[in-house]
Amino acid sequence: LLPLLKQGHQAVGIDSSDAMLDVFRRKAQAAGIEPDVRHMSFDGYPDSGPFQGIVAFYVIFYFLKTDELRAFFKKAFSLLSPGGLLLFNYYNPFEIWEPKKWGYPNTYPYEWGFGRVEYTYTPVDYIRGIAEMQEYSMVSKDGVPRFDYKTRHVRFYTMTELQLLLEDVGFSDVRTFSGLVENPVREEDLRGYSLYTTARKP
Repeated sequence: LLPLLKQGHQAVGIDSSDAMLDVFRRKAQAAGIEPDVRHMSFDGYPDSGPFQGIVAFYVIFYFLKTDELRAFFKKAFSLLSPGGLLLFNYYNPFEIWEPKKWGYPNTYPYEWGFGRVEYTYTPVDYIRGIAEMQEYSMVSKDGVPRFDYKTRHVRFYTMTELQLLLEDVGFSDVRTFSGLVENPVREEDLRGYSLYTTARKP
């Protein structure tokens, strides 16, 4: 949201986490920006708009039921103007859904220290791709470490599942990318920990 606002776009941010909204407000204030952010879930967002684009990063794998994800896509479709674009990302099941990759560490360096997150996935439902995700994080700011641990269930969707759901609610021109790169990938391309999908409202 912040890069969009810095470029002069009008944008609204929503999150169900007060803590994340507070973090964002501090970043926006430091950048001299007054953001329009709201503490709510996407399904509760009023039917206003239309918007030219909707961005949903690290969201869809928390929808464990297909009907819930379909409702999310349907809501996004209703809020977009003709030609509007939905952009979202998700974990690539072909990169993760095997025992040797069920643990995934990642370290992020910052000017003030570093952050490290370690994910471990324990399969719960092989057919639907549901796993328990254990997340252990450590943030060291100015030499002071802080730790957090939480578990939640996530679902790994395939490109085909997502494309069929998107087309079912009316989207077209569905494309998936391995990272924010130019060329789309196919389901048999087993690369990219995170995949990015775009879908356009006709």
